[in-house]
Amino acid sequence: MSLDKGKEIREAVIAAHPTVNDAKAFKALRAALREYGGGAKLQEELEKLGFVAEGQLTTGTTPFNVFARVASGVMTQPGMAEETAKLGKYADKFVIACNRPENDEHWESSEDEWVGKASMSKRHRFMLVKDLSWSLFNVLAFGLKDEGELVEAIAMLQDMQTAAKEYTNKMDGWGRPGLFFHVYGHASVYSLHMHILDMDALGPTYEKLKYKNLPASAVLQVLKGELTKKRCQLM
Repeated sequence: MSLDKGKEIREAVIAAHPTVNDAKAFKALRAALREYGGGAKLQEELEKLGFVAEGQLTTGTTPFNVFARVASGVMTQPGMAEETAKLGKYADKFVIACNRPENDEHWESSEDEWVGKASMSKRHRFMLVKDLSWSLFNVLAFGLKDEGELVEAIAMLQDMQTAAKEYTNKMDGWGRPGLFFHVYGHASVYSLHMHILDMDALGPTYEKLKYKNLPASAVLQVLKGELTKKRCQLM
C-alpha cells in the first residue's frame, strides 16, 4: 500500500500501515517509502521537525530526543552505566537504557492508566546506538542510500542481537529474551532503540502494543533480502 504524499511520512505510515509487526509488513512499508521519495524525503522531514541537523540526530532540549541524549552521553540514567558494562566489547557501540521507574513498577497493571504506557515485561530494557547518523535513527531508514550503507546496517543489527544475548545472560533473573523495534510513525522516540523484553514475564502493555512490535529477526530478514536482490541485479 502506498503512502499518501499529502501527509508527513510519520502520519502516512500510520494511515497506510496500521500494523507493522512482521517481515511482510516491514517489506511493504520499505517499498512504499521508496515510492514516496526514500531517504531524502525522510531526512528532510526529520530536519524540519528539528530532530536532524547536518546529518546527525540533535541532542538538545528542543526538540527533546531522550534516547539520542542518553546515547550521546549528554544525559545519564541511574544504574545504566553498570548495565551497559555487561555488553562487554559491545559497550563501545551500544548503551543500555531503562524506562521510567513508574512504568517498570506498573508492568503488570491492567488499569487503563498504564496499559500502553507501562513497561512491556517485568524486565524491559532498551539498547541504544552511540552512532547518531540520521540514517540509523530508525530501522525504516536503514540502508536506503546504497549497498554499502545496507551492509553496515545489517552488520550492526547482528551485533545488537549478539550484544543483547550477552547482556541478558549476565543479568540476574532474565528468562527468554525478545528483541523488537517500532518503525517510524509508530515509534514514540526518534532515535534507534531496540526493546529487550523478558518473554517469560510479559505484561498487558505487550499485548496492547503487539501491532507494532517488529521482531529484530524480521528486520534482518527483509534487509538481507534487499541486499541479495541488489547483488543479483549486478550479476
